[in-house]
Amino acid sequence: MTCPGAPARAALLREYEGDMVGLAVYLAVLLHDAVGDLYRLNPNEMPEPAVLWDRFLAWLDRSRRGADGPP
Repeated sequence: MTCPGAPARAALLREYEGDMVGLAVYLAVLLHDAVGDLYRLNPNEMPEPAVLWDRFLAWLDRSRRGADGPP
């Protein structure tokens, strides 16, 4: 499972400029698919939900607040 690095995050922000809700929905769909894949691969070793949230969606909130905002 990978999460977008800085160049990919910047590309997503450009692609969804003006549509942060659309980007959040897209990332949530990816998170949903990843949870299903992880469960199928190894249902006994699922990551904590907070870990998945951090990997898929937390960066979006930080970028919305700007680089100088709180984490």
